Amino acid sequence: DAVSVAAPPQAHYSAVKKLLEAGYNVFSEKPLTMNVEEGKELDALAKAKNLKLGVGFKMRFEPVFVKARELLPEIGELMHISTTKLQAFNPRPEGAWVKKTGAMYELSIHDFDLLAFITGRKFEKILFSRLNHRLGWEADDGFTIAAEFEGGVVALLEGLYSDTCPFEYRDFCAVFS
Repeated sequence: DAVSVAAPPQAHYSAVKKLLEAGYNVFSEKPLTMNVEEGKELDALAKAKNLKLGVGFKMRFEPVFVKARELLPEIGELMHISTTKLQAFNPRPEGAWVKKTGAMYELSIHDFDLLAFITGRKFEKILFSRLNHRLGWEADDGFTIAAEFEGGVVALLEGLYSDTCPFEYRDFCAVFS
């Protein structure tokens, strides 16, 4: 029913574009593209050809985030959001693409998606951003972003790769009764 694109992020745009032009529905791993203009182009192409274009945001299905979305209206008025993500980096050859993609596109993309998913608010603008380059990568290895969502809700998102923390083969784990 669809072709899945599971290549390094830098290859997503060209692969997805060729598949859409050939008339295929496409499911792409995130990020869809490495810049907004290309993402808008692919979205318009899919719509023009009446094709489905999906992007894999697996964290929407983690039980803790589904529960957070369910409970948020009961908690009260949302005023501010803060996220921090520390991700282990294992420099194996198959992980080399991370150095070209960077922490912002690889890690913060989950945060932006989750914030929109949980709160139901759309992202509006970046207020501040800083990309870190402590590890000497082609792309950033850490980021700090202040972003504004609908209704004036400000989110502070931080994330970085570490070569000293262990990888637990999951982004998050929680148990609910």
